[in-house]
Amino acid sequence: MGRLNTALESEAAEFLVLANLLLRKIPSFKNYTRHSGYDLVATNPDTNRLAKIQVKSRYQVNANGFPIKNFNSDFVIFCRLNKNKEGEITKEPEFFYPPNKTSSTKYH
Repeated sequence: MGRLNTALESEAAEFLVLANLLLRKIPSFKNYTRHSGYDLVATNPDTNRLAKIQVKSRYQVNANGFPIKNFNSDFVIFCRLNKNKEGEITKEPEFFYPPNKTSSTKYH
């Protein structure tokens, strides 16, 4: 069996994070697909600043890590989609944002 195609789930994770930012009244938008380094941009119109966000997602309920090659973002958000082997969602998606010590936070 070949590698599982999770492109739709990956896009869904980006939109889930985007929706959560917008619901918190943080002006944000999705970057062009397949743009290297970051997936979302959150803005602060009052200070004219922005934060680049990379979204990493995993399909499985027990997923606990992800590979990262590009550190050109201000934040990395890990989204565990919590699907079982049959592709059914077993519980709500979870979000984690580990500290990113490789870059300075520009969003205030």
